[in-house]
Amino acid sequence: MVIRLAHRNSFSFVIFLSAFWLSTLHVLALVSNGENRALSFSTLQSATFDPTCLEKGANQLPRTSILLKIGYDGSHYFGWSAANKSQRTVEGELKKKLAKIFGNLDPECVIVEGCSRTDKGVHAQGMVAQAYAITPSALDATRVGLCPYYPGQPSIPGKRYPHPWNNTDSTECFVPILATASKIGFALNRMSGVDLRIFAVAPSPTRSRDDVPFHPTLHARLKTYQYTISTGTIADPIRRKRVWHVGKVVDDLFLDRMQDAARLLQGAHDFTAFSPIPKGPQDRKRRKESDFNGTCDLASIQIAPTDYRWRDTREITITITGNRFLYKMARMLVGTFVAVGMGAMTPSQIQSALVYGERLPTHIVECAPPHGLVLQHVDLDARIEWEPVNS
Repeated sequence: MVIRLAHRNSFSFVIFLSAFWLSTLHVLALVSNGENRALSFSTLQSATFDPTCLEKGANQLPRTSILLKIGYDGSHYFGWSAANKSQRTVEGELKKKLAKIFGNLDPECVIVEGCSRTDKGVHAQGMVAQAYAITPSALDATRVGLCPYYPGQPSIPGKRYPHPWNNTDSTECFVPILATASKIGFALNRMSGVDLRIFAVAPSPTRSRDDVPFHPTLHARLKTYQYTISTGTIADPIRRKRVWHVGKVVDDLFLDRMQDAARLLQGAHDFTAFSPIPKGPQDRKRRKESDFNGTCDLASIQIAPTDYRWRDTREITITITGNRFLYKMARMLVGTFVAVGMGAMTPSQIQSALVYGERLPTHIVECAPPHGLVLQHVDLDARIEWEPVNS
């Protein structure tokens, strides 16, 4: 009798163990779906509604928008903006992946608004973006030119899509997010390649200080860019994708002259001269007719050597912090610093560019290549409760 019971118990244990491993393998198969490792929406939430998705103190309403802190290697991206749909962009890749996470939506229904638009080849370690989704009917309204804003929705200049008024905006044009922010960050990292990572996630702020909806572009108080250049006879081939090698410097005053130029450019100025000239007559006419504002306030410009050593090659970092930057302005500033350091420009020419808006001579000042530029940090005018994504 005892032997039969023991045999029956061991048989039941084997069945239980087999069922456990089969269920584990099934979950792993769901998580890893083909070459893209795409996560299906059902794996991000349980069969019942996940109560942790609800915003505390907001009448138990599901969230409709989240914030993402993003880092990426821009070498193989055609910049941030998904405006050029035929190219691979950071925004475009995020829209495709979030469309699957939000329930197999049309990627055009997913809105990802970054705090900055980095150019082709520029990298980021601290990009902040707000992500949410609109319904297909709201998307159709924008395509036919109808006003996309629903009653009670805020109107943000330059926006074609509805924008959530708060973290739990229940307006019918928004798609509820039924997965926690941490699960979304985990899923995005699993679905992305090694050149794109989500570092942290957070619920979107309910309101900003000026009582308007939070928007990562409008409420970016300060942005910090860092550029790395190298000097010397031979460029380090290992660092070629992260550093602009400017060649051998003419004398020991190279760094001193660059720092003197930085002091002239620090503060609030009209930096129109440090942005590329509009390419054609239509672009020039558009800029002239629009309310173009070239004033930027650079809070800090730090130019300092690093501890890097290889043969006679040395590296210098240029860290620029400002409230806003014009198109390619950071790279034009770097090119200006290098020209001054090489002795090709004088401080008086920089003063003329600031006062009179005179364009810098292109045969002297080169727009620094994008691969040396990194968006390091963005200081937002809102309180954000970031949650790290450890995957």
